[in-house]
Amino acid sequence: MTLLSAIGMDIFAQDFEVDEIYYIYNEGPSGSSVSVSGSNHFDDEYQVNLSISKAVTYNGKTYYVTSIGDYAFFDCSSLTSITIPESVTSIGSSTFNGCTELNSVIIPNDVETISVKAFYNTNLKSVSMGTGVLSIGKDVFGYDDKSSGSQPVKVTWLTNTPPTGYQNAVGEMNYVANDQYALYNKTVYPFLSSVFEVDGVKYVPVSPSERTCDVIDCAYDKSLPTVNIGETVVNKGISLHVRQVHDYACYGHPDIQTLTISHQGNIGNYAFQGCTNLKSESVLRSLWEM
Repeated sequence: MTLLSAIGMDIFAQDFEVDEIYYIYNEGPSGSSVSVSGSNHFDDEYQVNLSISKAVTYNGKTYYVTSIGDYAFFDCSSLTSITIPESVTSIGSSTFNGCTELNSVIIPNDVETISVKAFYNTNLKSVSMGTGVLSIGKDVFGYDDKSSGSQPVKVTWLTNTPPTGYQNAVGEMNYVANDQYALYNKTVYPFLSSVFEVDGVKYVPVSPSERTCDVIDCAYDKSLPTVNIGETVVNKGISLHVRQVHDYACYGHPDIQTLTISHQGNIGNYAFQGCTNLKSESVLRSLWEM
C-alpha cells in the first residue's frame, strides 16, 4: 500500500481544474481565493515545467491562488521546475515531497509559512527564500535513506530576520545578509537583497562604492544553455566588476552546454561540478584563456 493510498483519496478533493492544474476553494464556492490541489489519479500528473498563475477564472469568477495544499505535488517525479506566484502565502506539508527532478525553487516574498516536509526527498540545487518567510517546518528539505533526495546545495536567505525553524532548511552553502543566522556554512553579503540576474547568472553586489559583485548562483532553466561570465556585468545601467565565481555557483545544472569565463577572479570549489551536459572543450578553452 502506498502512502497516499493509506492517507485516502479525499486528501485530493478538487473543486475545479484550469489549465491542467486542480484547485479547491478556501472559503466555499462563494469565496475569493483557492488552493492548488493534487491529482487523485496518483499518476505523476504534474510534469516537467509548471507555472502557477496568480489568479484563475472559473465559471466567470476570478480567484486568487493563495496557497499550495498538502501533498499537492507529492511524488511528481517528472516535475523539473515550478513557478510559484507572489499571491501564495503558504506551502503545505509534503507539497513537493518526492519531486526528485526538481532542481531549483524561488519562494516568493509573500510566502509566510513552509510546512513540514514541503520539499522532502528532492534534489534541489538552488533555493531562494523570500523576504516574508516567518516559519519553516521540520524536515522541510530532509530525505529518506532509501530515496535519491538530498539537502539543497545553495540557500539564499533574503529574510533579514531568521524565520522560526530556519535550521530546518540549511543548505550546503547559505547566503545571508547578516550574522543573525547561526550557521557554520554561510557567507554574509550585506547587499544580498540587491541580488540580480543577467542571462541566467545570479550576481550579488559586494561594494556599491567600488562597483564590485560576485557570482553566487544561476537560473536552472533549460532555455538558457549558455553561461557567459565576463569581467564586468551591467545592472540597471551600472557596470560592475565581477570579483569571483563563488563555490557551487552553477553546481549540478543539467542544461548548461557551453561556458565562457573571461574575468580574472577566482573560480570557487565545485562551481560547475555535476553539469553533465557541459561540453568539456568549451570549459577547458575558457580556463586556458584566463
